[in-house]
Amino acid sequence: MLGKPEPGLAHRKAAAAKNLAQLRPQFNWISDILHDGRTYIYGQAMSLADCVIYHPLWVMDQLAGERTAVIPDEIREWMGRVAARGHGSPTSMTAHEALDAAASSDPLPILPSQTLDGDPALGETISITPTDYGRANPSIGTLVSIDAQRVALQHRNERTGLVTVHFPRFGYSVRKREG
Repeated sequence: MLGKPEPGLAHRKAAAAKNLAQLRPQFNWISDILHDGRTYIYGQAMSLADCVIYHPLWVMDQLAGERTAVIPDEIREWMGRVAARGHGSPTSMTAHEALDAAASSDPLPILPSQTLDGDPALGETISITPTDYGRANPSIGTLVSIDAQRVALQHRNERTGLVTVHFPRFGYSVRKREG
């Protein structure tokens, strides 16, 4: 029916306005980062930082049902570059195909490490556990790389051989595994 508002639109716009108030202080910070003309947050290459910063801004637009007008043009231009990257070219595969791909591949070279106070030592057996969900199923293996942003462990099993699994530091707990 023409002229009838979309169901839930008023509620979504109210949620966008409330959450936008939380993001507004970050606009100056993001603009300061992009002010030197860089293409992405860390320079000319897109990184996880771009995805993490982009996502809540994109959500605000989705909740509001329109482009949120208070997002500065400089940030909008960056958002356009991030959005233009798309979602890549995913290839569907079954779990068995994924395991076969892992089994037929060798891990890439290990990234350099820069341990922080309290981090386990390289070569120790560790567990990596999400801090919000899945806490009953930690990933266990040998610590091969760690820094302030990421951590990687390796483990070997009969089906895949040696694999390296990478995690962000944010949202995960890294602990030395005893025994």
